[in-house]
Amino acid sequence: MAGWRIGGCGEDWIRLEAVSWFLTGNLLVRTAGEQVSLGTLLHYRRRVGNGVWPPLSAIHRQLVPGLLNDAEARIRAPR
Repeated sequence: MAGWRIGGCGEDWIRLEAVSWFLTGNLLVRTAGEQVSLGTLLHYRRRVGNGVWPPLSAIHRQLVPGLLNDAEARIRAPR
């Protein structure tokens, strides 16, 4: 999914994971009623991850709301 591997899932959640040489990232998406929550969890595998993630996090925060809105629209679309 968009370069992320499914690392686990349940009835109301999915965990996506990506691993690079300097950073491991997990996105945890959970639904509860009409709400969707997304958490981003990171593990710096190398010191360079500490320098790379802060600028990338700004892009991440801009993209995630649109991705969640697009997902909602797809789920609600008539099939």
